[in-house]
Amino acid sequence: MRIWMYQVGLVMQILILGYVYSVGKNGMRDVYTIKQEAECAAQHATVLAVEIESRKNDIVVWGSDPFLQEKFAREHLHMARPGEIVYYR
Repeated sequence: MRIWMYQVGLVMQILILGYVYSVGKNGMRDVYTIKQEAECAAQHATVLAVEIESRKNDIVVWGSDPFLQEKFAREHLHMARPGEIVYYR
């Protein structure tokens, strides 16, 4: 009878430990979720790095092209040359 009680106790401990290991706080489910979030963040960082490089290239091009500078000044800053009449839509 006593051995049977020890076996039941051992099985209960194993079941509780398995539950805590897989589902409990900081369990394997949380570790898996954190890994997925880290991978998603890494992919997002890669996309942002590409976008930053694109913006840097745009800045270089816009700084060296007088046409683009004038276009930006007219469209975004609403600037005009002296004597010009500006019509807005």
